Amino acid sequence: MVTTPNSLLKLAIKFVSQHLELVESLVGFPEIVGELIFREAESSGKFNYHDDEYHDCLRRLVLFTEAYGEVVLAKLSLTRRWSSLQLYKCHLQIFLDLTELELARCGLEDADDLLPHIGQHLTKLKHLSLKQNKLTDKGLVRLTTPYRVMGVGPEKLALLNLSDNQEITGTGVLKYLCAFLDLSEINITGTSIKRSEALLKMWKFDIRRGKQYHS
Repeated sequence: MVTTPNSLLKLAIKFVSQHLELVESLVGFPEIVGELIFREAESSGKFNYHDDEYHDCLRRLVLFTEAYGEVVLAKLSLTRRWSSLQLYKCHLQIFLDLTELELARCGLEDADDLLPHIGQHLTKLKHLSLKQNKLTDKGLVRLTTPYRVMGVGPEKLALLNLSDNQEITGTGVLKYLCAFLDLSEINITGTSIKRSEALLKMWKFDIRRGKQYHS
């Protein structure tokens, strides 16, 4: 039987994907090879886990995020998946290259540890949806403190959806979001915020052209 180069590559990909615990790093591997290994590992359940395999699963994911960053995962939506969010919260914390994150209707509260993590570690984040959770101004404090105080965080944040968090106020938005200079769209439908000239002036929205203001 003749073994072709293509089949040798497939054998190598399969072997590596099944023995990720032996791999110290994928840094330097071409993206196309990394993608093939990732797909093979995913299809064989290497990222699923039982309780005693949780940390091994995280380590496998870290191999790919360290080597390929946002190529592995740039956009993530967990809308209406509260149980998934709780189950995979530690997984979420290793995807540091996210540019878009949807956490609508996930039951998030002010005390959730995920808020300061987002505010400090997701430095590439541009779009964030926290729609219809249980957040107040205290949640905004925890979300924004890392960037406001230490200058570490999603400085390029451009779109923020806070709608249907009924206890968020205009005072909180003005006070805690003013540091985000690239913030150009904010959805405040269903909050305690009323149409505010101070908000309009702060972000210089052009009402006449119907731009980027949701009340």
